[in-house]
Amino acid sequence: MVDRLTVRFGALCAVSSLAMEAAPAEITALIGPNGAGKSTVFNAITGFVPAAEGSVRLGDEELIGLRPHVISKRGVVRTFQKRSLFPRLTVFDNLRIGLHTTEPKSVFGAMLGVPRYRRAQRELHATVRELARFAGIEQELQREARTLPYGRQRMLAVAIALAARPLFLLLDEPSAGLNRTETTVMAGLLEQVRRAGVGVVLVEHDMKFLLGISHHVAVLNAGEKIADGTPAQIQADPHVRAAYLGEKAIPC
Repeated sequence: MVDRLTVRFGALCAVSSLAMEAAPAEITALIGPNGAGKSTVFNAITGFVPAAEGSVRLGDEELIGLRPHVISKRGVVRTFQKRSLFPRLTVFDNLRIGLHTTEPKSVFGAMLGVPRYRRAQRELHATVRELARFAGIEQELQREARTLPYGRQRMLAVAIALAARPLFLLLDEPSAGLNRTETTVMAGLLEQVRRAGVGVVLVEHDMKFLLGISHHVAVLNAGEKIADGTPAQIQADPHVRAAYLGEKAIPC
């Protein structure tokens, strides 16, 4: 839960007293015009920029003040607009790197081939294959990531994030650059993630994609929340239309 979250860059208030909540096994969207503060909210939640005020809680635990890798271990994992892949490594190795916190690291175990190490390696490889199947890229495991079509690279990025076993997955424009077929596949993947019990939070500009899969939508404009509700409520809100289309809003 985000409460009174405020982020300042010098005299600029990029996010002002934001309150929003995301539920497990639901898809929550954060939308707004360019420069509204959406990515800054993600950065503050995941510890990449400091919050001036407010709280971000996962259950009973406060996340503000924790470093990004600690927040990830607690269960809040994010992707970025730029794909964070190792382009010259195989899909298998990219996913294996995503599982680095669970990979056995005993040098002597590897050298001696002890049963416990071999068993852990088999389990690790099985998890990589399961992640690839989940993301629909199981046939691509031995390909270099750079050789994948753009849409499959996006699926791989989501699978790498899932390797951290998140409770909440924050995705920054997951459909950016995808064609309509790839966007449909991405929507199906996020629905699978949701059904697996993971809460998904999206920043997205493709309104057809976003409104078709989201349960709840919050709208930012100039760092302030101007609306939240169901997709249908957001589409009918005059303040949202004003922010996006320049229509005159009904006064508060």
